[in-house]
Amino acid sequence: MASPNRISTPKRRSRSDLRELMLEVGLELISAQRQLVNPDALNYKSVFDYLERTRNIRVTHASVHERIWPSQRAYQLDVLRRAAEGLPAPTFLDEAGAAATVVREADLESKDGRRIATREMIRVSCNADISSDDVTLSVYRSIRMALAGLNEADDEYALVERAIEETRVEIGARYLELFHALAAALRLRPRAVLGVDLNTTLYRLFAQVVALADGFAIDGADENRLELPTGPNGEVQDWHLYSWSVWCAARTVLELDGDMPDNERAL
Repeated sequence: MASPNRISTPKRRSRSDLRELMLEVGLELISAQRQLVNPDALNYKSVFDYLERTRNIRVTHASVHERIWPSQRAYQLDVLRRAAEGLPAPTFLDEAGAAATVVREADLESKDGRRIATREMIRVSCNADISSDDVTLSVYRSIRMALAGLNEADDEYALVERAIEETRVEIGARYLELFHALAAALRLRPRAVLGVDLNTTLYRLFAQVVALADGFAIDGADENRLELPTGPNGEVQDWHLYSWSVWCAARTVLELDGDMPDNERAL
């Protein structure tokens, strides 16, 4: 008779089931790292140990290496790509989230109302984003750093390079869709003086958001806090320097759209 504490083995699992299990555990380990994702921590041994400790399942090196993934690096990249499938962050996309709530409840009929709504949307959503456990923007950086650690002659260089490009395109496209929706709701356009179309403007803004989030995440959400009199009537509000930096970036490339004198378009 089998012991009730017997450790499960991968023999009863199909290759596809085992692949999904390994990816699921990889995502759990990434989430535990919070925003500073280190793909090298996703080595086979750490995943096997975690599976045995949390699920009482024993997986061996031979059951995944060269059977599911050609290398440990390939597994790490698959985990990062899977993480990227859930992007962008819920703080931006959720209908009940910060950005959507501000825009839905804002006064969008007046110029001042649209200015306030744009600033407040950035403040609350970016404050929430930098304080969350979400690994949204760190995933792209992690894949990019994996490439930086390889020599072009390395057998895995092309694999990592392709993963970076695929992830860049995927994340960029999804953020652009979101930014277009917000720009339309707030009736914003590119600053005419820059001579750049909306799609290019929003993609450049996305690139700045990625870089800013990466940099400020290193210090943590409790650092770089500001109190500024930015409320509708001059009330003091809480800002993270990341949020303030995104706001400053946005108002240098965007302005109010609509029928008004050019000198009244500034955010």
